[in-house]
Amino acid sequence: MDEFATGKPGGDGEFEVLLYEFKSDLNKHLAGLGPSAPIKTLKEAIAFNEAHKDREMPLFGQELFEMAEKKGPLTDASICWPRSGTAGGSRGRSASTPS
Repeated sequence: MDEFATGKPGGDGEFEVLLYEFKSDLNKHLAGLGPSAPIKTLKEAIAFNEAHKDREMPLFGQELFEMAEKKGPLTDASICWPRSGTAGGSRGRSASTPS
C-alpha cells in the first residue's frame, strides 16, 4: 500500500481522483439502499468495520476506505482531474470539469 500513500501510482493524481470518486459513488449507493439499511455512508461503514474488526477484517484492513473518507466532494477545487485521452481520462472529463 505504500505506493498508494503517495497518490501517484498512475501519475497525474489519478489515484487521488479515484479516492474522490470512490467516496462519492459509495455514499450514493449506500444512501440509495433505503431507510432500513443499517449503513448509509462510508463513514458509517468504517465505524462498523472497526467495531467488528475481528469478523469484518480478519485478513485485511480498510486503508482505502479511510483514505477515501478523508477526501472532500467531487467539486473540490484541489482535485487534479486527468485530461481526456490520457489514462484515467476515459470518463470524458476535462482537466477542469468534474461531473
